[in-house]
Amino acid sequence: MKATVGMQVEGYRSQCIGVIIEATRYLGTITKVNKKSIRVQMHEMIHTSGRKETVRYPAANMVTYTFWKTTSDGRNLYRSEGRLYGIITL
Repeated sequence: MKATVGMQVEGYRSQCIGVIIEATRYLGTITKVNKKSIRVQMHEMIHTSGRKETVRYPAANMVTYTFWKTTSDGRNLYRSEGRLYGIITL
């Protein structure tokens, strides 16, 4: 899928702590599309531990995701600087 301005996206980052997976989802809207990067206005961050949602709070920051690679099934992957805000799959 091609990135377009106004598209709702979700960044995802997780880590495994023993048996429990702690994950963070970043919800936002694409505000600018370049050839090798997209800029996303974040709206909300959701932290989960296992299947339980632990924290949900609003976010108002702008994050730049750079193109990482295209998978074999045609999806485009974008990642933030240091993967701080996770990876977006389009």
